[in-house]
Amino acid sequence: MLVKLFKTIVGISSFTYVKLFLTFFLIVSPNETFAQRKCEILYRSEGTKTVSQSVNMGAKLLHQKDPQLHISRSVEKAVATHKRTFKETLQKPAEKIDVWLKSLEKISNRAESSTNTLIQIKTMLQNQFVLKLEDIPQSYYDLQVKLARERGLGDIILVAEKKRQLADILINDQKKSLDYWIEYLVSKDTSMYPMWLKYWMFTGMTKLSKYHPQTGKFDNRDKGTVAPFADLNREALGLVADHVLQYLNKRSLDEIQDPELVKILPDLKFGKIYGHILFKLSISKQGVFKTNQGRWVIFKKGSDHMPLVKSLEGRNTGWCSAGESTAMLQLQKGDFHVYYSLDAYGEPVHPRVAIRMEGDDIAEVRGVAANQNLDPQINQSTVVSSKMKEFGSKSDKYQKRERDMKLLTQIETKQNAKISLEKEELKFLWELENTIEGFGYDKDPRIEQIRSQRDFKSDVIEVYGNKYTREEITTTTEEFIAAKGTSKIHLGNLHLDHFGSIEGLKLPEILNGSLYLNGLTSAEGLKLPDSLSGNLYLNGLTTAQGLKFPNALNGSLSLNSLTMAQGLKLPDIINGYLSLNSLTSAEGLRLPDTLNGDLGLRSLITAQGLKLPDTLNGNLDLRSLTTAQGLKLPDTLNGYLYLHGLTSAEGLKLPDTLNGNLILISLTTAQGLKLPDTLNGNLDLRSLITAQGLKLPDTLNGNLNIKKLTTVQGLERPKKLQNCIGPDDFIEY
Repeated sequence: MLVKLFKTIVGISSFTYVKLFLTFFLIVSPNETFAQRKCEILYRSEGTKTVSQSVNMGAKLLHQKDPQLHISRSVEKAVATHKRTFKETLQKPAEKIDVWLKSLEKISNRAESSTNTLIQIKTMLQNQFVLKLEDIPQSYYDLQVKLARERGLGDIILVAEKKRQLADILINDQKKSLDYWIEYLVSKDTSMYPMWLKYWMFTGMTKLSKYHPQTGKFDNRDKGTVAPFADLNREALGLVADHVLQYLNKRSLDEIQDPELVKILPDLKFGKIYGHILFKLSISKQGVFKTNQGRWVIFKKGSDHMPLVKSLEGRNTGWCSAGESTAMLQLQKGDFHVYYSLDAYGEPVHPRVAIRMEGDDIAEVRGVAANQNLDPQINQSTVVSSKMKEFGSKSDKYQKRERDMKLLTQIETKQNAKISLEKEELKFLWELENTIEGFGYDKDPRIEQIRSQRDFKSDVIEVYGNKYTREEITTTTEEFIAAKGTSKIHLGNLHLDHFGSIEGLKLPEILNGSLYLNGLTSAEGLKLPDSLSGNLYLNGLTTAQGLKFPNALNGSLSLNSLTMAQGLKLPDIINGYLSLNSLTSAEGLRLPDTLNGDLGLRSLITAQGLKLPDTLNGNLDLRSLTTAQGLKLPDTLNGYLYLHGLTSAEGLKLPDTLNGNLILISLTTAQGLKLPDTLNGNLDLRSLITAQGLKLPDTLNGNLNIKKLTTVQGLERPKKLQNCIGPDDFIEY
């Protein structure tokens, strides 16, 4: 099981292991999908009842699946803590696992939701589950020789270097396929799933190998499996969650018009259920659509989610909204617009485009092509562009995506017709100046398909009018290092953490990827690329002296060891997160006017001199501030607000719009606290000991933690509230 595997990793302490394990699953006290009451035991993370009175249904399931889980080190530690706190001795395995799950939920409120943490988790899980070089079976290499012969390449001999290249391809494919699952399970899209369900899904997935679409069956994975991990289909996973919860909550299965699914559900084997649903979805997979004609349907915020779910049923959109729990949560946050094209009978039944709102803002736009991008037919129409005009300036970033997708389709058409591409088209294709943005959750696969048929170096030479030679263009870190400072253009990420100084380091003029320089402790003499289209990691720098950035950075910037901002001139635009987590003072800090990601200032102990952007499209971490004096928060914050250390709300003016969790775990009194009318996330007031002066938001699209309140007398309940923790779960609201 995953718990046992985590504990085998060398050098990870018990607490760190639990923290990393939890960060991976990132649970935010989700609510039950099918429960009659919204504070059902299944989703309750804490409460006033003893464990023996309210054993988590998921804990029982996990014990059935792994009878040794309750005696694992991490579970026993959680049980010991529970005994000291509640003076209750637990005997039953499910009770112990239940306490462990709850302890993980508590840690989740402190867990880091940062890219660095995600990278750490990915690395740990890759080390545990991805095939090791020494475990690759000889049969894999033999197969490559056989395939080469069948392609007419003759009897090739695999020398050591070639074998290593083949091994690297295999290992990287496995890493990427595993990363898809990790990224999805830590995303907001799965925040409605309880921890035990994510645990069950992930551990089940790691046992699966090759999928057979003709039968809907998976092969079993073992130590020598060379296949990537199972493809992630969000729609299928949402349906798995719905059906499993439906079964466990003892709801009637009569509405499931699938006898085979009803038959396999009781075994609760993830691979069987997931494979079967994938098979059923593939049967209904659409080919080329007959027409783009159709109409938009708006499912209003707060309305019944079932009409939306039913309209997507069996349509193989890949949208997680096809699951009841996801659809319900999404409609609690905003309207949901779907474009349905006409079938052969003139009925608008084929879902093609989804626009999901959170309040008045567009949260995402999705299509039905690979990775939920827009399909080529709808992409060439005016369906989306005409609709976007309704949203005014809020659709600006999506208009760029539409332009990008139209240009990509144009390039694809020319490529297929063997028509030469213009210089600007080549720049666009190779993202030499700007990144290509689509509507899906991942890159449009057509980009790599087109690139694979072209030669990067030849295209670059043409774009820049023979300014560069082939020798001045590199595509791997190894090739860049071997070039010894002569590389002018580099395609791909550059991993140069082993450089402790800039001696012998000359970076390219153009870098189409991310740059890792975490080993540098000084920026003196460092000349960064003129154009950088990825993330920049400089986590070893303690001073900004000599550091000069480009005006715009098309990615994130990480400076986590910088202790003071003197001399720091940041780019005007950062299209990613900005991490300055060692700064204790904002003196001399001038933040970018545009920041399209998280802002990490977790060590800042005073807000004096801090000027934040008016709008921040990401999380804001100010967890070390103990006072709001001098703090002016953004008017709009599209992410979480971490104010862990704030002990008084005096002078605190919260954003008018807050589309994320609000963490105020150190406040003991509500004096001076004015909450927004609507909060699209969780509200954590766990240390509040009196409700005097507390006015909760009218609408709280998340969970409420008020576990230390002794009474809620006089406290008005929000009109909407997903879940509650104490006292007595807000009188069983």
